[in-house]
Amino acid sequence: MHVTPKSYLSFIGGYKTIYAQKRTDIGERLVRMGTGLEKLVEASESIAELSKELALKEQALDVASANAEEVLKQVLSPVMLDWRHWSEIWAWAPAGFLQG
Repeated sequence: MHVTPKSYLSFIGGYKTIYAQKRTDIGERLVRMGTGLEKLVEASESIAELSKELALKEQALDVASANAEEVLKQVLSPVMLDWRHWSEIWAWAPAGFLQG
């Protein structure tokens, strides 16, 4: 096969076209990758902040749960003591009495 200057210049022109297309494609991919990495960093920071908030809220929840349990014990303690008394009354009450 014989290569002429015109065919060689045509080859170089085609090569330059393909090179420009590939370079543009790689540039676009690079931009998308950079955007994706920025979003990952933002998500990581957001998760770290939310984890700190969650830890604080869990501590507050533990305190509130303990307080609620204490109040429940205080409220139910007299009721449980009277429960035996009420169960005896209900056992002797007529059948229709409890249904109002």
